[in-house]
Parts: sequence; C-alpha cells; structure tokens
Amino acid sequence: MNTIEKTKKNVFLSSLSFVLLLFIVGNVFLNYQFDKVVDEKVESISHSAKKLFNLNIRRYDEILKNKLNKITSLDGLAEAIVNKDTKKIDEIIRNEYLFEKHLNKNLNILSFINSDGTIIYRAHKPEIYGDKVDYKNSLIVDTNKVRKSFSGFEKDNVSEITYAVTEPIFYKNKYIGSVEIGVLPIGFIEDLKTILEIKTKITINKESDTSTKLLEDNKVVFKIDLKNHNSELVGNLFVTFDISDLKKSYTNLIYLLLFVGLIISLLIVFVTKKSFDSVLNHFKEQAYTDSLTSLGNRHLLDGSLVEDKLNVLIVGNIKEFSLINELYGINIGNMVLKRIGDEFKTFADEYSMKVYRISSDEFALLKYDDSFLEDEYLEILEELLDRIKSLQINIEEFCDILQIEMYFGISNGNSNLVEKAQMALKKAKEKSLHYMAYTSNIDTKISSSKTMKMKKILKHALENNNVVPFFQEIRDRDKKVIKYEALVRILDFEDGKEKILYPSEFLSIAMNGGLYTYLAKEVLEQSLRFFANKEEQISINLLPNDFFQPKVIDTFLEVLENFPNPKRVIIEIVEQENVEDFNRLVKVVHKLKKMGVSIAIDDFGSGYANYSHILKLKPDYLKIDGSLVQNILKDEESRILVKSIVHFAQDLGIKTVAEYVENQEIFELLKMYGVDEFQGYYFGKAENLLNS
Repeated sequence: MNTIEKTKKNVFLSSLSFVLLLFIVGNVFLNYQFDKVVDEKVESISHSAKKLFNLNIRRYDEILKNKLNKITSLDGLAEAIVNKDTKKIDEIIRNEYLFEKHLNKNLNILSFINSDGTIIYRAHKPEIYGDKVDYKNSLIVDTNKVRKSFSGFEKDNVSEITYAVTEPIFYKNKYIGSVEIGVLPIGFIEDLKTILEIKTKITINKESDTSTKLLEDNKVVFKIDLKNHNSELVGNLFVTFDISDLKKSYTNLIYLLLFVGLIISLLIVFVTKKSFDSVLNHFKEQAYTDSLTSLGNRHLLDGSLVEDKLNVLIVGNIKEFSLINELYGINIGNMVLKRIGDEFKTFADEYSMKVYRISSDEFALLKYDDSFLEDEYLEILEELLDRIKSLQINIEEFCDILQIEMYFGISNGNSNLVEKAQMALKKAKEKSLHYMAYTSNIDTKISSSKTMKMKKILKHALENNNVVPFFQEIRDRDKKVIKYEALVRILDFEDGKEKILYPSEFLSIAMNGGLYTYLAKEVLEQSLRFFANKEEQISINLLPNDFFQPKVIDTFLEVLENFPNPKRVIIEIVEQENVEDFNRLVKVVHKLKKMGVSIAIDDFGSGYANYSHILKLKPDYLKIDGSLVQNILKDEESRILVKSIVHFAQDLGIKTVAEYVENQEIFELLKMYGVDEFQGYYFGKAENLLNS
C-alpha cells in the first residue's frame, strides 16, 4: 500500500472517528437538553398544581364557612341544641342538609356537638339520635376549648381524608356547642385533573420526603402535604404526571435529528452552536404549543410573564363548555375550541397581544402595558364578546347553530397575574357578569387579613376605653337644640396620631365576631351617665335583636334606674334584617314606654319599618329615611314620600325627625311640610362632647 493510499485511509479513518465522536457528543448533548426540558416541565406542573390546590382550599373554606353561618342562623336551631332535642334539630336541618347534599355530592359530614364534646345529632346519619360517644375529632376538640372556628384536613378512618370546618354555636351569648361540616377533597383536585391533565391519588402516608420522584413506566410523581388546622401532616396528595408521550415524541425527534446530523456530518465536520440553538428552539416550540389550536399553552404563558414589566392578563372561559361536549361530542367540542382559538388569534394580532390556550376551555390574552386603564380594556372585552357571540358555529350533524358566550377576568401588574385573573373570572361567574377586573376586595386572603386586623382594633378599644359615643344635635323648628343622638365611634392610634373609625368600618365585623353587644353596652353606659344631669334628651340607637340580648337590656335598665328622668331617654330602633320575633319586640317596646322611655323608628321609609309595624309599635318619633331628605330638592318622588310620611305621622300623633338636613333650603322646605325636628350638617356634625 503506497503512501497516498495510506494517507487516504488515515484521512478516511480520522474523518470517520471524528464523525463518530461528533455523533456520540451530539447524542449526549441532546439527551441532556431533553432531560432539562422535562425537568422544567415537571417543575412547572408541580408549582402550578400546588398553587391551584391551595387556591381551591381557600375557596372551599370560604364556601363551607358561609354554609355553616347559614345553618347556625336557622330559626330555633340553637334552642334545640341547648335542649338536646334531636328530633327538633332533624326537623330544622333535614331539608337544608338534603339541599346542600344535592348541590355538593362530596358533602359527607354535618354533625352537631354538645359543649362537653359528645355528638347530639348527625345530619349525614339521621337515624342516629343521642350518640353519647366522645367525639375525637381534633377540630371539634379545639373548637370546644377556644370557642372559635377551625378548618383543615382530618383523617376519618384508615382510607379516607375529609376537609372539615367547625364553627362554635352560641345561644343567648352562651357557648353551647359546635357544628362541623366536612367534604371529601375530591372537589379540590378536579381542576388539577382537567386543567393540568394529571392523575391524583390521596393517601394517608406521612412521609417527610417531599421531593419529586421518577417512577417506573415513565411516570413522575410529586406530592402535596395535607395538613390539619395545627399545620400537622395528616396525609399526602400524590400527583402523577405521565411523561411517556413527551419522552417518546422527543426521543423520535432526537434520533431523527441525529441520523440527519450523521449524514450531514459526512459532508461537513463542523456544526455551529447556532444550529444547535435552532434545534432546541424547535423542541421548546413543541413543548410550549397547544396541539389542538396551535396557540401557546399554560407553560408558555408562565414563561412570558416578565416580573420587571407591567402586564395585563385577560383570562376567558367558555360558558357551559362541558355541556357542549356532552350534547354534541368531543369532536364538535374540539371544533368549537379551534374556532374560538382562531378568533382569539385574530383579535390578539389586531391589539398587539399574545394569545394562549391555558386549559381545556380557557384562553388568555397577554399584553405588556405600563398604563393600565380599566375602562379601555372593558371596551376591548365588549368587542371580543360581540365577536365570539357572532361566530354562529354550524353543526350540520345536529342541524343546529351554536352561539358561544364567555366569562372574562382581568388582572394587571407583575405578580400572580394568573391567580388574580382566575379569581376575577370566578367572581364574574358567581355574579353572572360577562367580565370583572381583579381588585383586592375579590381576594379572600386580603379580606380575611383586614377582618382580623379590625377585630384586634375592636378588642383593644374595648380593653382601653377607646369606644366613645359622639353626639349630634337635633333641633326644633325654631333651631333650638332639644336633644342629641349618640353615635358610636372607635378611637384608634397610628404612629401616635388619633384616628376616628366610623361604624361602616367596624360594625359588621363586630356583629359577626361577637363583639357588638360589648360596644352597645359601652355606648349605653357612657351616654346615659353623661346626660344624667343635662336638660336635653338623649337618643340611643339599638337594633331590634338587641331587645332580646340580656347583656344589652340589663345594662340599659340598670343605668336607667339611676337616670333622673326616663322621659329624657329615647331609644331609636335601627333597621335590621331577620328580626328574631317581632311580636316579642312589640311587647318589650311597650314595657319601656310604660317606664317613660320614648321610642323612635330610624330610617322610616325603607326596610322593615313599614306602616303596619308602626301601628303595632306605636312609637313617639319617626325619623325620615335620610336618602329621601338628601334628594328632596331635585326628586319629585322623594318630596311626595316625605309629605306622605309626615301626614301619616300627624294623623297618629307621632312627631317626625328629618336627618341629613344639609342646608337652609332643605330646612325651610321640610318646615313647610310640617316636620317637627331636624338633624344634619346644616346644624352641626357629631362631636366628642365627653372631652369638651
């Protein structure tokens, strides 16, 4: 073999060795990139699943607490629990439980527990009465100890985990027991299955290792801890994601590319890094594209949300899409999704937006916008809604034409946009609105935080004498001050500065949190003590149900005994829904009138204080609803109603008081109509006279 032939052979062998080396390096590199993409996808799904699961827990917690509040407010229930009258409890609760069970098939527990920890009634097992077995549930145990609500996962038996919420029950301001409602957590994981296309399994294992694991058969599993109200682990939700299709698709692509690379490598011995980048971009495009609509998917959306930019995200959901699948089949459902996807793509191009299909029937529009104007985007949504409605999708097999409707949620900013937009979307569905923008009021977490902060302020105010009545003067037709109305205020201090809190900020929280009666007592005691030796009358507000509260009425009667002249005391009955017993209220009012106390009906012209109630209560004063007085100069109907109320009162010998008198013109007009007394900013605002 001559030198030339040897050289050719060496060159050939060298070239072949180089190609083989290139093939091996390329194979290792592409497999490394594949593993990296899979890890990123699994990590993204794990992160999304945990976020969605926690969001569902908060939503269910709020729903269950609302159901318990509704149940515990049923007429006669508290009294039946005190009397351990299981048949009466069953009579009150049965239809309510069956209705809730019909709405939520996963509801599996509704129990009433005595204050000593024994079950007195199970709605889910109505045949069992008077079960005296100690109730071992830890939530109930804690509820009986501290008398407040708890929620969390609990283990019912060896194979089942329940999400339970408990609420204390009070009767005549005395703790009498608890009520527990529980649901199977299958509802929490429906979105995980449908949106993320994953499988779930709940177990009672308590494993400390929470890392992601690769199982056999190309399945990746990660888990979510299920904790009780004390943040103790009671079980795990195992989430399984099948990567076999992804791996198969990527593997075929890798070998195809390697084969092509091998052929090309025989012709050229150098492949630039840019070429590899191009291949990898192709991989990513497949991993982040929805196969049905060719739009970006949820993972691409997550990667598109840039934290250092202000984004506007619109999430849209097809109304009753599951019904379309059920009636017409999946193929028709897919056709609908493609048509809507095409419309979204056209719309997004016109408005310089990015478009995604992020779940089975949810689409998203994303735009980087430094100056978000809500009204502008609502107008854009109106146009999109009109386009969707006008699609008129023809279904020839059924001789039918579909008209599609959608709900939308909007969020803006640079953090948690998807969660916020979906909160707004759910609120829009609840209110049957086509769209809604995210605000902090929608966020239950923020709302709960504000409630807890206000409860602390109220408790601090009660403990430190910061509950103070302010007094607003009431004048007669000659503008002489004849009486004052006591209005509750809270003094709060921020950074050493005094801040006055008004009832609109704390009253509903006080009522729901069991602090209202203490506020009412403070106002009664301070007001009557202050006016004991004065000439003017003092008017104090009470709710109708206050007349059935021993703490309030006993305090009033006790202070009244030391009051020089009960005729200078006026009780204003303020509007309240769900008056416990109106006939009983009438009896209490008549007893107070016999003692010399005058009675006024506040905000007459609205709410429960109608004409038939007036005839039964026989008050001394009617305070005309402030909204009528405010509008009296510009609204003819308000003038007619005010004159009607005045004539009605005059015929019955009842004096009238007008609130919200803000200027001389309103004052003179009301005088002409025959109103007896006047109150409002025209004469003066409510003031803290205790420190004057």
